[in-house]
Amino acid sequence: MTGISKLVGGKFGRDCKAQAFTLESIVAAMLLLLVAYFLFRSTLIIAPQSTQVVDVQLSQYAKDTLRVLDNPSSPTQDTLEYVLEHLNSSNFNTVVLPLINSTKECLPVDVNFSFVVYYYNFSTGSVEKISLTNTNPVSNTVTASRYIVIDSNDFVSDSPFVSNSSYESSGYPVVLEVRLTLWQV
Repeated sequence: MTGISKLVGGKFGRDCKAQAFTLESIVAAMLLLLVAYFLFRSTLIIAPQSTQVVDVQLSQYAKDTLRVLDNPSSPTQDTLEYVLEHLNSSNFNTVVLPLINSTKECLPVDVNFSFVVYYYNFSTGSVEKISLTNTNPVSNTVTASRYIVIDSNDFVSDSPFVSNSSYESSGYPVVLEVRLTLWQV
């Protein structure tokens, strides 16, 4: 009987070892599946040609362009502050043209743009807008805006942003919102 017990004991010992390897393999496979599941659930996959990528890129272009053009210490005449201070009906195109040319230099060739300035008109008591460009946006546009604060005494005499209101004529700052809208052509 000692031989049979050795044979049976040896067989059971090898089966227990094989069962441990099987359980270990199943646990490892489950762990790999669990890790793969969490990795794929946590990543954001955007196709290279999706509209989200284009919109994000256009938004970054718009923000960067406005940041570059909003440089009050620049001696050039293509900054937002200079254009807004010197804008009037008699020299509209002359003042706006350097801004438009600088904007074209900042943007890729296949991107078109429009500038609109919003301001509060004290005479009428309403928010009004002035378009600096004559382009009309299509659908699928991205807009970025920047606020420019200018002292009312810094504007030219016939500026559309200055009214004869006693509030504004006393040298208070005027807040202008410049919106840059971009779209792909």
